[in-house]
Amino acid sequence: MNKKIKQVAEKAGLKIEVMLDDSNREVECYLDQNGSVPSVEHMGRFAEMIIQECLDQCYNSGMNDSLYEGQLKAAAYIEEHFGIEDEEGNLDSSCPLCGEDGGTTCGMPDCKY
Repeated sequence: MNKKIKQVAEKAGLKIEVMLDDSNREVECYLDQNGSVPSVEHMGRFAEMIIQECLDQCYNSGMNDSLYEGQLKAAAYIEEHFGIEDEEGNLDSSCPLCGEDGGTTCGMPDCKY
């Protein structure tokens, strides 16, 4: 399993153990800190943390290169797709490029804000 995914799993309160499947093959399994099957809450937290890692890459990588505009758009699409909310529980509908909020076009090609 990918090292970064293992790190995120640990941050989410999960541990990874090698177990045998029905065919006696070794497989890595997620368990909670008690060694039990993780709850939906744990797995949801893990999924949210992976999404956040993806968003962080979009927002914080290559800010000075020609692809950054596309990265910001990708981040906005990811946030919209997964319903990422701000601290107050509101969906962020502002343009990631100019900050304009709904109904106005920032002037960027294909802006839907």
